[in-house]
Amino acid sequence: MPALLYKAEARLPYLHGGDNWTSNTFWFIADDSISSQDAAGSIATQLNIFYETLSGWLSTNIERQGITYTVYDAEALRDDPPGALGPPIYEEGGSIGAAVGGIPMPDDVAVALSYRLQTGYFAVPETVPGDPPGPAGDTHPRASRRSRIWVGPLQTTTLTTNGDAGVGWCAVSSGFIDELLDAAQALHDHSVGEAEWSIWSQATQTVHAIDYAWVDDRFDSQDRRKAQPSTATKTTRQL
Repeated sequence: MPALLYKAEARLPYLHGGDNWTSNTFWFIADDSISSQDAAGSIATQLNIFYETLSGWLSTNIERQGITYTVYDAEALRDDPPGALGPPIYEEGGSIGAAVGGIPMPDDVAVALSYRLQTGYFAVPETVPGDPPGPAGDTHPRASRRSRIWVGPLQTTTLTTNGDAGVGWCAVSSGFIDELLDAAQALHDHSVGEAEWSIWSQATQTVHAIDYAWVDDRFDSQDRRKAQPSTATKTTRQL
């Protein structure tokens, strides 16, 4: 049976309200013998399990009872030429457990979970020189076979130190890395009849299976996630 394409957005609001929130986008495929509502429901369930697995590490600034999973029928994106993404076909609220220890880090601090297909990944080049020569004209075929999401905001429990010759720097703790990869493994190991987490390449209009994931021990910053509080407290001193 053909597999249908779905786009899902997980939105985690901040406790400080307003338009402040963090989100991740995921892509799934599901056999067309499964109704779109059943496929979308399985997607929401899988994503809530993903974030519940990470809940102890996620910032206390997240409103844990206010998470929303929104699913779209994305089949029109596979048309030639690609069509527009339609309105949501499914939306479900979710909740996750409390953070365990630590204090919240800035809202823009995140850790990247990267993933790709395994078979044939290295069969295509990373870079193909363009015309005219130079980076601006180059194409990157291998990039269409991988993707990533940024997980955050986070608690300070995700921090550790790492370094050479006794010189340390802030790094991502191995405990959080292991749990993030466990969450990715669970999302990958979907049960029969559920939607399958995938990579969608708009450039090549191709869906790829995910069977390899990795996490670097470096934090990233997502400027778009910085909270914009309604008021700020300014501390001044006459010098």
